[in-house]
Amino acid sequence: MSGQHSVIAMRRRLISVATAVALLVATGPMLADDLAGFNAAIEDVASHSRAALGYLHNRNGDLAAVELERMRDAWGAFAERFGRDRPERFRANARYVTMLVDVPTRIVAAVIMINFGRPDVAAGSLHAIRQELSAVRRDSGVELLADCVLDANAAMESLLVYQDAPPDWDRPATVTDFAQKAAAYGAAVTRCDAMTPPP
Repeated sequence: MSGQHSVIAMRRRLISVATAVALLVATGPMLADDLAGFNAAIEDVASHSRAALGYLHNRNGDLAAVELERMRDAWGAFAERFGRDRPERFRANARYVTMLVDVPTRIVAAVIMINFGRPDVAAGSLHAIRQELSAVRRDSGVELLADCVLDANAAMESLLVYQDAPPDWDRPATVTDFAQKAAAYGAAVTRCDAMTPPP
């Protein structure tokens, strides 16, 4: 029962955060522009998401739940700072308000799925958050290394169709398809390398 009470309590806190965010957004922007701070706050959220995904991959639901709690706190700090006071690049972004409500909702869904013994579904919620954050940035003309990595992952997934069914090198169309997918993956990795800080 204690686990169920914990989930219910967390759900209520996240709903409260989402409600507060909606009220903040409704009052209008405060016209500050801190893109670096915005990106850093999002990265704080994303770092806990990545850690949670790692624990879910290793079937460690307890530690994944701890990271989700930290992710919730990081999102609360982000929403408090940037809920209505968003950087200039994001002010006309129609996805922004949806993101502010979707992310905490998906965090709750991930916690519930962990408690239901469905780490795969919990991971799906976190991957959806990652995609949504990237879509919001792209719509505002902002691209980070994390977005490039998503593109590289997608290109790799396309190439991996040949992992279980090796190419038939006697078919020219197959060779062309393989070459194009390999080139797309190579281009994505090169672009990501160029965006990676020297350290």
